[in-house]
Amino acid sequence: MKLEGFQVVSQKLFKISLTFLLWAGLNSAGMAQEIKQFSGQLVQKPWSKTGQSYCAQGSDYWVLVSEQGEEYVLAFDKKLKISKHIDKFVTIEGYMKEKRIEFNDKVPNQHPISYNPINGQVENTYTCEVLVVIKIL
Repeated sequence: MKLEGFQVVSQKLFKISLTFLLWAGLNSAGMAQEIKQFSGQLVQKPWSKTGQSYCAQGSDYWVLVSEQGEEYVLAFDKKLKISKHIDKFVTIEGYMKEKRIEFNDKVPNQHPISYNPINGQVENTYTCEVLVVIKIL
């Protein structure tokens, strides 16, 4: 009798575990970054008090300006020789990635402010998108 109860519980746990694994697998499949090609002019910009500059998290930063005027902040490995492409029209292979920057309220600094639309409170993170460069074609 006890063995049968154990088997029933084991089977239920197996079904629950299998269901969870299938759910996790399907949901994480959508999280894979889609690699695309982006074309435009590669521009170096100086630091400024803008969300774009804050997203870049540095002094000078690089953006790709598309023919439609969209600007993509670039994130890339420092080994990539990007400076030789400055002010040139290039095609970049990469993917878009959300970047979350956490604020430390105990350290005095200036940063963009985001408000939660539901409760009106100031958020302690800044979210932006960067174009992660895999290679310049």
